[in-house]
Amino acid sequence: MGRDTEQPRCGAVVMEKEEWMYWRNIERDEAIQIQLLRAENKRLNGSLSRLQKFIDLQAEDEGLWCISEHASEAYIQRGLRGCHAMIEQELEALADEK
Repeated sequence: MGRDTEQPRCGAVVMEKEEWMYWRNIERDEAIQIQLLRAENKRLNGSLSRLQKFIDLQAEDEGLWCISEHASEAYIQRGLRGCHAMIEQELEALADEK
């Protein structure tokens, strides 16, 4: 008989077929959940990697970090710097969680 059709034994106790099928389905569901979580983890790591590359490029942009000549420029730069800092902090926090 194949593994799926054999009646499993737990020590000296024989499980009823319904109970055995119940546990078999739980194992299958858990395996599917693990696969889904691994795929999501891979996707999120790719997103984090792209964000980190963007932040690194932004950090090298002299236009973002230079002294602005006009008030409107200063306002925009301040906003971009704040956005940059927030994203960088979140990326560091997520890296620490790994």
